[in-house]
Amino acid sequence: MSSNVQNYLNLANAAYQNRSFDEAIRLFGKVVEIDPGNDTALHNLGVIHDVARDFGRAERFYRRALQANPANVATIRNLASLLFDLGTHDESRDLYAQLIALDADDAD
Repeated sequence: MSSNVQNYLNLANAAYQNRSFDEAIRLFGKVVEIDPGNDTALHNLGVIHDVARDFGRAERFYRRALQANPANVATIRNLASLLFDLGTHDESRDLYAQLIALDADDAD
């Protein structure tokens, strides 16, 4: 990971913690411009939009994060929860089953 990406991630996380969500979105967006497959930035953009109740954007960012890292447990969990809340129960159930399988793999 380049130092620019890490710097933007640090600044974006600080903005998020300070509840400066617009700034966090801008900074995480910079990370994605530099590194389109950065699952951390994509996941965190999903979280921010989820908190803001912009569920369509949240879902899109969670899905992009999963494309970048299909084993990201936090992203799987957040997407499963969002989909359940939106009434997409079959896909949500499948994601929760994936979480259980990942947890079983870690137990080995």
